[in-house]
Amino acid sequence: FHILLTIILVLELLAAVWVFVFYYAPQARKFLGHFKLEASLKQAIVRYRDDDDLRDLIDTMQKEVRYKVNTTQIQRYYIANITLI
Repeated sequence: FHILLTIILVLELLAAVWVFVFYYAPQARKFLGHFKLEASLKQAIVRYRDDDDLRDLIDTMQKEVRYKVNTTQIQRYYIANITLI
């Protein structure tokens, strides 16, 4: 059991380092082969508009997720007690 926890901890640490490097060091993205995220997102938007069945499927999944997400008690407290400055 402790080996599994150690593996999970190491994977989390590696993920944290990866996010830190890619977020705070733009030159590292270029050096490590920047994922062309913007181009990929634009291409996905074009494909989303082209296929009606795929668009309906994605819209339905987003609606289901939106309705099933619940706010926690802390979020409700802060939302209820927000004062405009």
